[in-house]
Amino acid sequence: MNWLNLELTTLRSEKYIGSDPVQRATWLNLLAYCADQENGGTIQSCSEWGSRKWLGLLGVTKEEVLSDSLLWNWSGENVVVWKYPKAKESEVRQKRISGKRGGRPAKPNKDGGEKPDGLAERNHVVPLCLNGKEGNRKGIGKEPPKPPVKKEGGEVSKKYPEYQQIKDCPQLSKINRERYIQIRSGFPKSDASKVVFLACLKSGDPDNPIGRPDRFLISCFTRSPDVLKSDLPYEFGGKIIRKNTDGSQNEADLAAFQREVV
Repeated sequence: MNWLNLELTTLRSEKYIGSDPVQRATWLNLLAYCADQENGGTIQSCSEWGSRKWLGLLGVTKEEVLSDSLLWNWSGENVVVWKYPKAKESEVRQKRISGKRGGRPAKPNKDGGEKPDGLAERNHVVPLCLNGKEGNRKGIGKEPPKPPVKKEGGEVSKKYPEYQQIKDCPQLSKINRERYIQIRSGFPKSDASKVVFLACLKSGDPDNPIGRPDRFLISCFTRSPDVLKSDLPYEFGGKIIRKNTDGSQNEADLAAFQREVV
């Protein structure tokens, strides 16, 4: 969900009024995270999260979440947030599904069928030609079918599932999929999922501003214990000149090689 639906009675209740300002702020951040994830108000398997991860994902510290409060409670390894609007989340989900189906259900006819009486099509909007006349049976006057829209990062998410973490990370989200593939291909033996996870955590540090997200990610890959300098391309400080898909040598690696030799 892109917003929170809270009743005023919640903000005037005894539990809310009786909590201190820090607990109220923590509760609001927990609500915002749950609304963004649409998780029903329960943060699953988070007891082992470190304070840095709590701060990076929710804007709260682990100590604040572990403290006793009337506004949330721990259930095993999960955090259950008080007064999360589950009904509104269900409503949003249902509207999203209805929107994908066209937003308007079919009207039943007298015989109990799904199509409206007297109409051959499911949708009873008659197609028109440019001159305002009804289109004929051969399809004259009907709009041509629209080409399918490719979703951003669809192919990449199948081959590189960790790329979704990049898109969900505020400070690293400007790295597009082509640049990520270029960076990832330079470190074929590294554990990309682990490196990207740690990069997202480090990027959430307010004392660590990031000027160039792609350079920051490269530095995280370079510091990975799985990386050997002999396996890296020259662009990333290694000793390999990569080849492009057409068989030519990579220009970035050649330029770095020439700088090193000269």
